[in-house]
Amino acid sequence: ANEYIMEDAGAETFDGFGSDEHLAAQTARMKAELRKGIARRLKAKGIEQPTMKIVEEEYRTHLRGFLGTQPFFEGADMEDVFEEMFKHLKRVGVYEDVMGEFSGDGARRDAAAAAAADDLEKD
Repeated sequence: ANEYIMEDAGAETFDGFGSDEHLAAQTARMKAELRKGIARRLKAKGIEQPTMKIVEEEYRTHLRGFLGTQPFFEGADMEDVFEEMFKHLKRVGVYEDVMGEFSGDGARRDAAAAAAADDLEKD
């Protein structure tokens, strides 16, 4: 019975995006790619104070475009690939990190946290 549970637990956490040894590197690469792509997209549009809605649209657009350039996914249903990768990135915290960095709300939160950290260092 224990052997079955162990196998089943592994099946629940498998997401199809590589082995554990490569998953962290792939996730970091996606996070960096999203940061760079969203920054370029916002700059090209002249948006300096984006809302959460704008950032989410740019996140989705860039992720969809980036995945479409990857040979690994050639011939796959790209809508399924996008949905699964979106869920994966949300599950591992990339979505929240990137959204917080670019949205006006996230920037204010980060600035407030930095100011609070400076206050603590001065005490």
